[in-house]
Amino acid sequence: MTGYYVKDNGKLFGPIERGKLISFYREGFFSSYAVVSTDQAAWDTIEAVVQTDESVAEKKQNDHPNEPVPKKQPQILRITPHSLVQRKPEYPVQENNSEAVTSVVFTLLLIAFLAAAALGGYWYFYMRDKGEVSAEKLLLHHCKKIQPAIGTVTVVLENKDGVPLNKITDLQITSEYPVGMAFAIYPGEFATTAAVANRLKTVCKNTDDICFYFINMAAAHAGARTRDDFRKFSMENSKQIIKLQNAFSQGVRIGQVNIRTGNGDLSKIDGVKIHPDYAANSKDISNIESDAALLTSSTPSSFCIKAAASDDLQKSLNGTAVGTITRNGDKRIGDIVPAAETGKFKNLDKNSKIILHNISVTSECAGAPILLANGSVIAIQSGYSGVGASQVNCALRIDVFKKVKLAAKHNISAWIN
Repeated sequence: MTGYYVKDNGKLFGPIERGKLISFYREGFFSSYAVVSTDQAAWDTIEAVVQTDESVAEKKQNDHPNEPVPKKQPQILRITPHSLVQRKPEYPVQENNSEAVTSVVFTLLLIAFLAAAALGGYWYFYMRDKGEVSAEKLLLHHCKKIQPAIGTVTVVLENKDGVPLNKITDLQITSEYPVGMAFAIYPGEFATTAAVANRLKTVCKNTDDICFYFINMAAAHAGARTRDDFRKFSMENSKQIIKLQNAFSQGVRIGQVNIRTGNGDLSKIDGVKIHPDYAANSKDISNIESDAALLTSSTPSSFCIKAAASDDLQKSLNGTAVGTITRNGDKRIGDIVPAAETGKFKNLDKNSKIILHNISVTSECAGAPILLANGSVIAIQSGYSGVGASQVNCALRIDVFKKVKLAAKHNISAWIN
């Protein structure tokens, strides 16, 4: 029997039998926006599946209009001496109606949901204005909510013959190598830094570092945690490690560029847009203000993060609470800090696209979103981290992507080669 996979509200269910799928939909378990598939490749709306089922039933009735309806068998009345004894009259018992019961239960659940939503709205808007809901709690709430839109930019590596790295040896590794972060900001477009996009061009040149990364990955997968564990793993798997090193020495290439989001979705990247003012390898402040790029995909994320409104960008002054999510999924909180504390950023123009904050992040978080307490993204984390002795980090205002969106699109194959 065919099983169906269901995507609804960013979650994947299945496989589910067709009959149960239709039953779950009618009972309100799945929304009308859900999509279904039997192979997770071609997707259709759940309503189409339900309507097809109803059409088949209606056609069957139309094809046999004169088919007799089965009649109920007459009940046989049995009279016994016990039945002749006078009894107190009994009230009639209403027949069980499962559909009516289901309707009543669904109505009660809907009322409970609306009541909870009303209380949640009161808590969020009224109590927040009273100062009883901290910005930190709101940020943590929104960080968890938007996690399906945030992902890691990875490259699938293969040897010169096109064989993926995970099939070259018996080591427990994948073929994906991380190069940065990105998040869905427009349908089919992921925001990242220009530095991350340019790294796609040079990633295969650092073969020693990448090889070491995969060896460490295999050791960690085997349970290695200490230096002695790694040394023991290297000795026991020396032949496989040499085999992997030989593959790297002969040359590796990028077979595919992906973004793997927090909920496990995979978007294949097919193009790159770079800020027109960006210059690779320049650390001038004006270049930092153009450190932005968009990665395009024909398989967009199911959820996009809302960009902060212009008013929020202007009002977000020093001390405004902000938060982000790291590549490992950790949620971090901090504040926007004044430029006067940060050395070479002391003389930033008031119209500068640079935002400075004290969230604890590293260069691995380049491309991560910087969020306000209302859940909108105000900036993107730059690769220029740890500015000055106070370890202030540098981010780029989100409105810079308006210019990137209009930039020319480069085909991903031409870009990485």
